[in-house]
Amino acid sequence: MNVLLKKNEIIDLIKQQDESVIFQKPKQTSKSSSVWEHFSLIVVNKIKQEMIICDNCKDLLTYRQKDGTTSMAKHFRSCHSDAANARSCLNKQTK
Repeated sequence: MNVLLKKNEIIDLIKQQDESVIFQKPKQTSKSSSVWEHFSLIVVNKIKQEMIICDNCKDLLTYRQKDGTTSMAKHFRSCHSDAANARSCLNKQTK
């Protein structure tokens, strides 16, 4: 039975430091976006949720594989203290 939790439910579990919550880095392939270096998947009770966490600011974002990584890149740029450095960092990683 796949149980996808709501954002506020996941936040509560994280605040409680519930052991059922795992932050997992996705497997990197040659086609993987470099932005994944700054985010982790959220797994609860061995079920991958449709949420990711920013490793920098710890904000939760909705993520579905079919939607791609554009919103992740935008978030990374906005939460990074120096947006110009963030763009530079991402551009270097994609080359």
